[in-house]
Amino acid sequence: QSTWGKVRELCRPLTVWSVTVMHRLFLLCSLFSVAVAVDPFIRYIHELQSPSGGFHEVGSETANLHSTADALFLTSLYGLKAQVNADDAAKFVQSLENDADHGYALSSGIPSTLEATRYALLSFTHLGKPIPNAAQLSDFIRSRFNVETGFVSSQAGESGDWAATALAVESLQILDELKKPSVQQLLTRTKELLSQKVVGTDSLRFSIDPSSSTPLTDNYYGLLLAKNSGYQFSEVSKWTKFITDLQDLDPNSPTFGGFFATLSRNVVTAQSTAHAALSLRLLGAKIGNEDALARYNLVRKASLSDSALSHLAYALTSQFKQSFNTRVSYDSTSPSPITDQVTEGVRLSPRVLVTVLDGKVAHGGFAVAAATESGDWMSNLSYDPARYSYVTTAEFETAGKLGDVTFEYQLSTNVYPIGQIEFTVSDSKKIGYQVNVDSTVTYSGRAVEEGERVFAGTEFTFDVSLASSSSAAFYSGDFVLDLIVLDSSNVEQHRQTVDGASNTKPIVFNYALVGDDFTSGTVTFLFEVRNDKGVHTTHKLEYYLERDMVASQITFDGADNKKFHLGGKLRVSIQAGSLNSPLSAANAAKRTFALDVSSPQGQTLLSVPSQAVPGSDVATYLFETTIPTTIDFVGPAVLSFRFVTAAGAFVKLRPLDAQNEPDDDAAALQISVDAELHLSDVQSRPSQSQVAFGTVVPLKFKIQDTKSGKFVSTGDHSLVTVVLSSGEGASYFESAVLPAEAGADGTFDISLSIDANAVKGPSKISLRAVNVDGESVSIFGEGTQSKVEYSLTVGGEIKSTSNKFDTISADSTKTAIVLTFDLTCQDVPLKNARLSAVVAARNGSDFSALRFHGATYNQVPVAVDSNGRYSLSLSLAHEGLITGDYEIQFIREVDRRRATRESDIQPLFKIPLSHKKVESGSRWLQMELVTLIVLSGVYFVVSSHVRLFDNKKNQ
Repeated sequence: QSTWGKVRELCRPLTVWSVTVMHRLFLLCSLFSVAVAVDPFIRYIHELQSPSGGFHEVGSETANLHSTADALFLTSLYGLKAQVNADDAAKFVQSLENDADHGYALSSGIPSTLEATRYALLSFTHLGKPIPNAAQLSDFIRSRFNVETGFVSSQAGESGDWAATALAVESLQILDELKKPSVQQLLTRTKELLSQKVVGTDSLRFSIDPSSSTPLTDNYYGLLLAKNSGYQFSEVSKWTKFITDLQDLDPNSPTFGGFFATLSRNVVTAQSTAHAALSLRLLGAKIGNEDALARYNLVRKASLSDSALSHLAYALTSQFKQSFNTRVSYDSTSPSPITDQVTEGVRLSPRVLVTVLDGKVAHGGFAVAAATESGDWMSNLSYDPARYSYVTTAEFETAGKLGDVTFEYQLSTNVYPIGQIEFTVSDSKKIGYQVNVDSTVTYSGRAVEEGERVFAGTEFTFDVSLASSSSAAFYSGDFVLDLIVLDSSNVEQHRQTVDGASNTKPIVFNYALVGDDFTSGTVTFLFEVRNDKGVHTTHKLEYYLERDMVASQITFDGADNKKFHLGGKLRVSIQAGSLNSPLSAANAAKRTFALDVSSPQGQTLLSVPSQAVPGSDVATYLFETTIPTTIDFVGPAVLSFRFVTAAGAFVKLRPLDAQNEPDDDAAALQISVDAELHLSDVQSRPSQSQVAFGTVVPLKFKIQDTKSGKFVSTGDHSLVTVVLSSGEGASYFESAVLPAEAGADGTFDISLSIDANAVKGPSKISLRAVNVDGESVSIFGEGTQSKVEYSLTVGGEIKSTSNKFDTISADSTKTAIVLTFDLTCQDVPLKNARLSAVVAARNGSDFSALRFHGATYNQVPVAVDSNGRYSLSLSLAHEGLITGDYEIQFIREVDRRRATRESDIQPLFKIPLSHKKVESGSRWLQMELVTLIVLSGVYFVVSSHVRLFDNKKNQ
């Protein structure tokens, strides 16, 4: 085989989808290259700062005022000023001031413009530096006014326009010069002109430049001028609608969440998105779909300018301020990490880390003030770039401050044009002693380690000493030390106390576990140190006590042989404890038990919390509930009891019989809910005995239990279904099973479509209820003991209209057959037919399934789209489809499933096809090789771009 032949064979699988692959791979590679280029905008912003102090775009070495303003906005927004040279940036901006008029130029040596002047003002604002020559700068801007026309010109000698006027007003707003008489005169005239520029009925906007191709930007300039001129907006919702209607909310769109720049909705830009967000804020409205806008911001942008605009839009959402994460930690004089418990005498120095963008960027732009809640300590924290945190040299002294202390951290920053970003974070510590415990625990002469199992009779000895940062061990002083023994309910079982003021010897606690009133689970030995202000130190050791917990004296109140009705009361009481040792009534209210009602196969249907019964000699609990009126509870159910520990763990209670012996027979705790379900309040039912394919049969009804008189719904686990079936016995077949759910008023409302999958001929519509265990629950008709069934005959002729295509080009490497068709019955479209096809070739006077290379084409899948348009496509080597007559036979899946023999399967319809075999072309350079060459070129371009950027980044 020749080299070219091998290449063709290698690439042959690309033939059918080569164009799609090229498009998607090129898009993927483009996005990858953009993702690489966007990293400097946030992570490596300093790499875009040139030696002159200004910033440049990726791919350019020349700093400019526009890029500088964009970069400084990002540094201000994300607290990245420590990564750049702010003084050099300020010098670069000021170097572009023209001495003659004190305006600014986009680059050195050219005339001043309002656009450049605005960028300069934004740059100084983002840097947090005073604006040089502010008065003269204001004069320069106002020198471009034409009060008669109401416009401002960007450059000397130009006629004014709306954009320049908006930029001038924003610049004067930054300078706080809007109240100057000349500015007010201009705004008065502008206000008059704006009233003539409103267009729309259902949605309103300013059309200040009819020739503008960017109406969102056009409208933004109008809104900015309107807001500052005192323009009164009526029907704000209509102004908002124009903007929000232009948001791209197609989740499959690569620009999902952004805003279209044009009314034709054909392109989303970062500028239109930013101007939409700014406009909505001027109107006091929510920034569109904020979740979608947040996703748009995650899409990597190709330029510094687009990145800044995208982040500007996102920063105007409520989500942005919620995206800050703050973590407080402490440097200290302690050799151990600081936890919630701080040893008295340790000095603390707070450290605050603020992150944004899912924790990927440390924010260093906040002013951080720290203080204790009591006000006895305060300090301002400054940002340390080396630690990515706000730190202070001021230490908080804990000596002599036993007890709780709360630190409050106030963080604030101001970012133009976002505004003030501020929040408060609190962090509490408990200052106390270090508790040192030497434990000796034994059971039957065997040592027990912390966390292991213990039993009644286990003996505990604890040698305890206290420590602070100034004293390694002490056992006397101004303190009270308590040892508290808690069971798994957090019920106090034992307490010993040592008063440090009078104690003169080492502290030793001895305890023997009795266990009569203990619940199964964790046993906690809690050491608490307190003074006259309360507990300031805690320390605990834990062990595990396993007890066989039981439920005895199980009583069903008001039940007739454990039989109940829907909506009736279920009342069960028990005594809880362990075998031969009930729990104490004194602690009954402090413990939690639960009754679980389950299906016979174990699905929990309902859990009922316990109520302690007062006045009992032993711990007695009542469980009371109303049996829900749902199919879940119809029939038998099994009860079980469990204890719930304070930590939320479960311990199953073993039931005891009347003689207090273990009774593991499930029938002993089985109840029965008796019900008889009937249709009621039927508003819609099948009314025709003859229906055609495509007919919709409405059913609307309620289900009532005649035993209790209650209306019934399905519940969380059961189903009510409408079934379309045909045949009896061995020929019984279900064409459709459609679930039905009750509405808020208990009405079941369902529409059964007799679609193209239904069996033609005599059929039945019936109702079926299935409980949680999958067992059928009968539903009877109104006032009868007959199950709900409606007889009808399904008929009508299913017609098809089709288009077909097969390959005729010799340049293709395979033969493709494509068929599209619609199905109707009595002019009603049939949309959801489940079909497959037999591709049959003429075989004498008959047709048989096509066979090629060992494959039989007798179940080719048929696709259907959301509009009900069906399609079939088949691709074979040219020699697989020779010249001749073919027949595409379409068969319903329902007919395949019903058939007992292959000969019983009949096609729904057939489409004939005459085909002439395609002979392979003689071109040596076919589509496979073209695809390979193009994809190789795309890979070379993208990889070169990535290498070029990486080299630049690492210089």
